[in-house]
Amino acid sequence: MKIPRNTIFGALFLMALQASTSAATLYWDGGTVNLTGTGNAASNPAANGTWDSGTIRNWDPEPSGSAFVAWSNSFADTAVFAGTARAVTVSGTVQVGTVSVSSSNYVFNTGTLAFSAGSINVNATTNVAFNSALSGSLVFNATGNTTNTAQAGGIGTVSANNTALTSFELNTNGLGNQLLVSNAGSLGPAGSTVKITRGIVGLSASANTTYNAWSTNFAGGILRLRIVGTSTYAGNGTLTANTEFASIAAANLAYSGNLALGTHTLTLAPTSSTGAVTILSIQAKPPIAWWI
Repeated sequence: MKIPRNTIFGALFLMALQASTSAATLYWDGGTVNLTGTGNAASNPAANGTWDSGTIRNWDPEPSGSAFVAWSNSFADTAVFAGTARAVTVSGTVQVGTVSVSSSNYVFNTGTLAFSAGSINVNATTNVAFNSALSGSLVFNATGNTTNTAQAGGIGTVSANNTALTSFELNTNGLGNQLLVSNAGSLGPAGSTVKITRGIVGLSASANTTYNAWSTNFAGGILRLRIVGTSTYAGNGTLTANTEFASIAAANLAYSGNLALGTHTLTLAPTSSTGAVTILSIQAKPPIAWWI
């Protein structure tokens, strides 16, 4: 049987397209120059290094025994950071699908990590710092259990003014996992979407900060002000699960904007008598639990 030529070309094109769009997992091995030899499909950086959009061959691909490669710069691919934690300098804008970190104390500096509909997955106990800018749509997943107090650090930090972040979601496996937000615009520009599904968003910018007017879905977890002084969490919000607003000693959290509670419970829980939580506008009449 003779197969039409256009059918063959179509099949070959489809195969090439599938190959080009298939997701890959690359493992960070650090450094600022091309690595030689072959890797072992694991992340074990020996030094701090540069993560760029595809020049420096300091990534370990699968399977084990493959030659080192440069970063693929694909929204489909996963970047794995494990072993001894190092400082990672992001050079320019790097496209990535998932950033997976399984060691504490990694630090990402400068540049931009660009996501399409991506995620950061932290399976560590503390101190993974994202000082690089973040853009696109992002879910921050934290699966490493931690026992942070209100005043203690967090499982991670986002510190840049992320003007190109269109949506952000915090989703952890425990209420003790605290993400520190140390810039008024860390979760995106005014009008962007923020969702707190589970865990703690620790507001950690300087005293008397007014955070950007986000459109927030409070789907559980805790919004906590950690800096002494009066700071404002602005923007309209909706509760889609029971949620808690809290503050540490001598920190006064003011929520500014319309807050639709629906049928859910909002708990206001400053951790000392010198802290306060103020809600300026509420659009429902469900029970509010007060714990001082």
